[in-house]
Amino acid sequence: MRNLSAVPGPAIVRRLRQGTFVALLAVASSIPAWGAACKVTPAHPPSEAELVFLKGDHAKAATMLQADLAKTPNDPDKTALLVRALLWQGKTAEASDVITKALGAHADSPTLLTEKAEVLFRQGRPWDVGNALAAALKVDQCFPRAFILYAWLSNAQSNHAVAHKAVQTAHQLDPNDLEIWQYWLNTLTLKQRIAAIDAGPPSGPTEDEKEKKQRQNHIDYLKKLADEPPKPCRLVSNSASADLPLQSIIRQGRGGGLATSAWALNVGINGHESLLQVDTGASGLLVSKAVADHADLRSSGAEPIVGFGDEGPQHGFRAYADSIRIGSLEFKDCAVRVFEKGMGGSDGLIGADVFSRFLVTIDYPVHKIKLDPLPLPPNHAEIETPSLSTTEVDSADLQAAASSSDAAGAAPRLTDRYIAPEMKDWVPIYHVGHNLIVPASLRPPDVRLFLVDTGAWSTIVAPEAAREVTKVDLNNGMQMGGLNGAVNKNYVAEVLDIKFGGISKHELGVPSMSMDMESMYSAMNISGLLGADILEQLTIHIDYRDGLMKFEYDPKRGYHPLNH
Repeated sequence: MRNLSAVPGPAIVRRLRQGTFVALLAVASSIPAWGAACKVTPAHPPSEAELVFLKGDHAKAATMLQADLAKTPNDPDKTALLVRALLWQGKTAEASDVITKALGAHADSPTLLTEKAEVLFRQGRPWDVGNALAAALKVDQCFPRAFILYAWLSNAQSNHAVAHKAVQTAHQLDPNDLEIWQYWLNTLTLKQRIAAIDAGPPSGPTEDEKEKKQRQNHIDYLKKLADEPPKPCRLVSNSASADLPLQSIIRQGRGGGLATSAWALNVGINGHESLLQVDTGASGLLVSKAVADHADLRSSGAEPIVGFGDEGPQHGFRAYADSIRIGSLEFKDCAVRVFEKGMGGSDGLIGADVFSRFLVTIDYPVHKIKLDPLPLPPNHAEIETPSLSTTEVDSADLQAAASSSDAAGAAPRLTDRYIAPEMKDWVPIYHVGHNLIVPASLRPPDVRLFLVDTGAWSTIVAPEAAREVTKVDLNNGMQMGGLNGAVNKNYVAEVLDIKFGGISKHELGVPSMSMDMESMYSAMNISGLLGADILEQLTIHIDYRDGLMKFEYDPKRGYHPLNH
């Protein structure tokens, strides 16, 4: 395949590795023993605009704050809240203009420097966030909200133990901040969380009857989890490694002939076989209603299904399977999501994150997935027995429930990114929810963020990203969609040269559409998807725990359909 090639020594990876390492050192050196010498921020009554913001009416809060700032221009606290209100509405460019102007008047404000870090994160520039936070903490080493942004960055970089500590530090410094309190709840065991929510938020708007009922409903849900802890989808077969054959799903192509439309795994659910498409852009196990009926899966609660398309979340429900068998591996007591609407004849999807507790190799050229144990990090006595991660819904609640089921009631062991010696050449990625986010370049040295999505039939680029390097036209003849219906506006980018993780691809006529939904769920600006047209030529290695990937292209190994 002439237009796809492996390129030696990806400079983009080296630059980001070095920049991230320096930035994290800068932040770490600015933290005085994690707040040990800091004073607690005194409680303060929220302003009227803050109350509106905390109620979730971000547009009204922004209008109020803009009126206030007309009287007191560039006030740091009001500007910071305005920036957050704009970001909640997806108005990243406007938020950037506001923060830049305010910093021109108050260059040493820790409040504004921290909000600059948040704007950079939302813009899809996480490699620049560390330096902004270091500047904020250099001015005020005890500024609480800076630790929340540090937690965001650390979680995205798979440094979960550091993120946990950062959130606890923020709450220690300002236990009365409602936003910080909400982040802090996710660090608690289930028993602790129930008590904290029952006591109510430390400050903020007075709850109306509807909000009190919502809080009580959430407490009741957590108590149900405490009484009946979630099923762990535990491995019951002897081997912790497996080779799983990929099967092609054959459908009629646009020209009328038969062609492979996707690659799938044979998955046994309660003894009934299904063919589930492997999709790194999806999460967990998602099956059709027909599959659920055959496997006798019964609803344990409604659950919206979110995916690609402009029609919004679709109806679905969660169920538990007694047995899941994939190749030689068998797991017991596993969560499955069921899509009540038709899936176009498909049995369903299996997100690659199902195997997040394994080292995963999706080897398209030889049509198999290989699962191996993750490398043992330092100070770990033994490798944990892998299990399947079949749902990310309420993940913080489920983790808390799991911790409360332990005899000591301790929180689950959190880890930071570990790069094993044999993985030094792997690409550090950003991992948010189930999304695998890879730094890529359309025009070096500029860096953008792309999702790795084997479920997308083609690589897709956002129109605004494509327009910086090529011509973009409206394409009314192309129809695209997904689980959430059709995409309303489709464009096409004339020509792109995409470079990521040591791979270079020259593409013509690349589909282009809004990535607003993907950016919202990732909390970072996403410039596109790396789709099956590229990924199915590669061997893809994934370490979900440590946020690492490796991409390999060898045209002489295995089968490459575009070479034939």
